[in-house]
Amino acid sequence: MAEKTAAWGLDSVEIEDAFLAKCPASLNLLDRARRVMPGGDTRQQAVGRPAPVYVRRADGASVEDVDGNEYVDGTNGWSAVILGHGHPAVTAAVAHASAQGALYTGMTERVVELAEALVARVPSVETVRLTNTGTEAVLLAVRAARAFTGRSTVVSLVGGYHGAIDLPEMGTFGPGAMYEIVAPTVAIPLDDLDRIDGLPWSDVAAVLVEPVLGAAGSFPVSPEMLRALRSRTLQEGALLIFDEVTTFRLSPGGAQERLGVVPDLTALGKVLGNGLAIGAVGGRADVMDVFSPDRRPRVRHSGTFTANPVSVGAALAVLPLVDGTLVEHVDTLGERFCHGVADVARRTGQPITVTGLGSLRNLHVGTTPPKAPGAAADEGEDLRLLSLGLATRGHLVSERCYLAFSSAMTERHVDALVAAIEDVLTCA
Repeated sequence: MAEKTAAWGLDSVEIEDAFLAKCPASLNLLDRARRVMPGGDTRQQAVGRPAPVYVRRADGASVEDVDGNEYVDGTNGWSAVILGHGHPAVTAAVAHASAQGALYTGMTERVVELAEALVARVPSVETVRLTNTGTEAVLLAVRAARAFTGRSTVVSLVGGYHGAIDLPEMGTFGPGAMYEIVAPTVAIPLDDLDRIDGLPWSDVAAVLVEPVLGAAGSFPVSPEMLRALRSRTLQEGALLIFDEVTTFRLSPGGAQERLGVVPDLTALGKVLGNGLAIGAVGGRADVMDVFSPDRRPRVRHSGTFTANPVSVGAALAVLPLVDGTLVEHVDTLGERFCHGVADVARRTGQPITVTGLGSLRNLHVGTTPPKAPGAAADEGEDLRLLSLGLATRGHLVSERCYLAFSSAMTERHVDALVAAIEDVLTCA
């Protein structure tokens, strides 16, 4: 029996059947995957209901699945692929680096070049260490803050996501080593300025903030909140950490450059490699010095694949291309998308809206954008069915309708996506 969603009236049976009719090979692969992986999943974001789209190849703004269907990619590797898939400069850099050996024991000049580029580019970064992922960068930033301040509590925002290891599971045993005991953490609501006064400042090592809460639904933190946290951390001797793993795309120097708030430490990832695995943590030289081999005791940081020449080569190719002109282009696409969805809402009478900043966007149920995570807690089924309906119309977005535009996309791609959204909603 068909069930319709409460807000948009989407027919679950009709939409799922249309999707499965288009993607039988993806469903078969999911059946195979379930025999060898828990739930058929090795990466939580990848598996959707009733089946994920199994991708065979990608190029520019498009991906092709194992059934031969082509889609415009609206999520772009969860915001990592800002240049589009298979960008020739990145592909050439990766091929060149790979031909000279994928991994060395020693350092390379190109690592120094990348560090110099990041120091020159990001306002908060005086010195930097490379990592394999954004998750590692966040973990190292927290380790550094605890070691530098001698305190243990970390403050974050409700709905913030800081990588594959949840913040409450992070602790230190000696300088920087991880263990399983839950470390002191406090989470405060987005933009709740009144809660800042009540924090246990005498033990706060750091406040960890995503300038846009991505996984929670693309909620920008207000400039007032960021400035208040910057002022109070300076006053209390705590550090301010920006998790810019996602928001580094908001300007050549990240959200901190765009918003005019400079943290003590910054975690980077995603866009840095345009699809290659790489991250970085950087900031004040005196704080980052906790990693120095000359410091006793020091925070240990190692990793077999850290600063590998292939990822470093990709990043050196990516950074010059992510300039002001490119950021303006993808931001314009984000704004065009917002205006287009607003027009759809007016024409159809359906309660649909958009949150986000620049090229980072998320669809939501409602007549006005929700102000904070949890404000639209019952929208999950509507968003899931909308994502499936869009897939049957040639547009790939995440199950929660998160979008991150790439420079390979044009106004035509955005207009087609908006038209597809209207088609799904009017066919309800």
